[in-house]
Amino acid sequence: MSKDNTRYDAIVIGSGFGGSISALRLSEKGQRVLVLERGKKYSPGDFPRDVRKVDNLLWRYPKKKTLWVYTNSIFLVDSEP
Repeated sequence: MSKDNTRYDAIVIGSGFGGSISALRLSEKGQRVLVLERGKKYSPGDFPRDVRKVDNLLWRYPKKKTLWVYTNSIFLVDSEP
């Protein structure tokens, strides 16, 4: 294994909306940013090229509150104001 001596000013965990915006803003200020992501790797062909085919990629709020329990996480989804 090679030793990497690269240094970063910030390490962002997760490339979701908050992580990607944070990484963008930091890099715009001249910071060296490393983004770590554990999610699925997408290829260019995974995304539709026709706007009429994007509906299945959109997340919809459920009509009722739902508690999702995963192995290491708990999410409360609330669609009511």
